[in-house]
Order: sequence, then structure tokens, then C-alpha cells
Amino acid sequence: YDTTKPLSEVSRRVNNYKTNVTLSSTEFFNSIQYPISGRYHYYTGGIDELGDWAISHVKPINELISPNPFRSSINIWIGQPRVTAHCHYDGYHNFYAQLYGRKKFTMFDPGSFTGLYPFPYLHPSHAQAQVNLSNTEDVKLFPLVQKLESYVVILEPGDLLYMPPLWFHHVEALDVSISVNVWTDTKQTNIMEQVFNINIPFNDIDWHGEHLKAIGSSVVFYKLVQSVCTTNKCVSPDSHVMNDLTSPDKDPLNHMMSPDRYLVYRLWSTRYKRLMETGVMENSFSSKRNAQRKSILCEIDQLPGLFYQGVAQKLVEIDIEKYLSSVTTLINKLPQDTWEVWFGNYLEYLSFNIVELRNIGLFLKYYDTCIQYF
Repeated sequence: YDTTKPLSEVSRRVNNYKTNVTLSSTEFFNSIQYPISGRYHYYTGGIDELGDWAISHVKPINELISPNPFRSSINIWIGQPRVTAHCHYDGYHNFYAQLYGRKKFTMFDPGSFTGLYPFPYLHPSHAQAQVNLSNTEDVKLFPLVQKLESYVVILEPGDLLYMPPLWFHHVEALDVSISVNVWTDTKQTNIMEQVFNINIPFNDIDWHGEHLKAIGSSVVFYKLVQSVCTTNKCVSPDSHVMNDLTSPDKDPLNHMMSPDRYLVYRLWSTRYKRLMETGVMENSFSSKRNAQRKSILCEIDQLPGLFYQGVAQKLVEIDIEKYLSSVTTLINKLPQDTWEVWFGNYLEYLSFNIVELRNIGLFLKYYDTCIQYF
């Protein structure tokens, strides 16, 4: 749970586990050998934290599965039976070696994200699934989970499991367990570092007002989604498996969505919809007074024509095409099965630069309505 993520300011915590609990080594190993009902402990950290003796026991792991030692980490995991790692994905190559005891891995390919409902990129629980696979009742709230294809593996001592970037995995210790894993850098993470380092052009403009900036920046956002979807195979409503949360079935007009519009709809419906509806995440229109309003930006049909001229004049000041080309070229280098998750993370980041924190979910939700004015 990363409290440095922006949405931590407007979200309440939904999990009940604690991190950085201080125990002596005797207390920790006693808790594993003689566990207290309902309380589960596990230790994880860089193996170097345990000293040279620990590193000597896993050699030559560096040379074997850490192709870039300067951008890799070797970690140790020690826990009692039934300790569970919530379903999540990592952005790195993950080589997982089981040393003692057994562990059960339930894995899903990256394209399963629509049924696992990952938390937003800006949320403290980023990269974790909103659905709790350990809770039968919780699974019922996310019906598409039951339709996903999973891969189940039982690791025993001496086994090595490789998980590619963005593969979701839910892990349960079946016995007292000791494991070592290596996270090592990937081309995908390097590409996304380059994307995030590209200067956002609309931040260089003196907009003379936040509302003007929001609408002008939305134009750039819209053009970027169009540009990426033109060169990638964005799905459309009639070609994608529907479910209660991501299907636009309730509104027949939504079947007319173009693939670029549907991409943003999927981003909102899989990451933000349930958090907003259950009140886990605050938003500006959560009060009854604002319940009938549809967006922060889309009442602009009442604005004078000179307003739009002002937006257009400001956008001329920046090189939008260069920005669009740079981002699109990099996104196109990502694998077909992971690009949408990575690009979704970047679109959230852009949204954070366009509207206030509490309005990000609403901006994505009503994006399809907003862009009809542009």
C-alpha cells in the first residue's frame, strides 16, 4: 500500500494488513511455528539485508537470471502456511525459486485485466486486483472473474517459476515456506520510463485559468488516444466479451463508440467505476447537490465561441504533433498483450495533469461525452 500515490489523499484503505511490523527473529519464527489463529506473518526483503551468508547460499543466481544486475533485486520470502499475496502484477521479469515448503500460484495473462479490475495506477494499491480471490463472496461481486482462464502451479523445493511482466498472480503458502525471487528490468519498463519522461506540452502554456487549461489539455488527451488506437488494435464494444461492469449494453448508444472512445471507457469501468460507486474513492460529484451533473467539462456548450478560439490559439503555441508521434511510437513498441495496461497507466497520469485529483474518475467516465464538443 503505497501512500505516496496521489489518490491516497481521497481514498480509504480497503485492506486490513499491516506492513513494517517489528518482531525479533525469535518472535517471528515462533509465530510461524506456533501460529495464532487469524494472524499471519511473513517476511520479505532484499536478501542482502540478511548478510553475506545468505547471498552465498543463492549463488550464482545473479549470473543466471539477472541479466542487468544494476536494475535487478534479489528478495527472500519467509512465511507460515496460508499466508497469501493478493492477486497483483509486476512490471518486471520475475524468476521465483522455491527453497522450502510449497506454494500455490494462480496466474492470469495480462489480457485478463478487465475481469480482475486492477486498482488505478494513481491508487496506493496500484497493480493489485480489486477482487479478492480468497473471498468467495467477493468473487461473486466480480462475475467476469469466474470466466477467466487461470493457470495453477504448485511449487515444491527446487522448482523455478518464470512469470513475464504484467502476468497477474495470486500466491498462497501451503506449508512453512522459504522462497527467493529475482525481479529484473525489461524492455517494457524502459519504454514506459521514456514515455513518462516526455514533456507534456500543455503544461508549458500559460492558460489564464484552470477551466481553459482543462479543456485545451483534453484536446491533446483525445488526440493522443486517437493516435495510439489508429496504430494499435483497440477493441470495440461489439468485438469484446461483455460483462456487467465493462459492457455498454445499458446504453444502446454506447455500441456506437469508436475503439478509441471505448479504450477510455474500459479504463474507467475496470479501474475506477466500483471505487467511485462504493465510496472507497471520493469524487467531486458524490454529494446529492451535484448528482445530476454529468461532468466537470462537458457543459461547455453554453460557453461563448470566443472561448473556443482562445483554446485553439493556445494550442497553436505547442508542437502537439511531435508529442503525439513520440508517445505513439514508443507505445507501439510494447507487446500486444500488455500495451493497454501500460498505456492506461499513462492516461491516468495525463488526467492528473488535466483535472483535480477528485475529478480524474469523472473525467475518464464522461470522456466520451466531452469529446463531442472538440
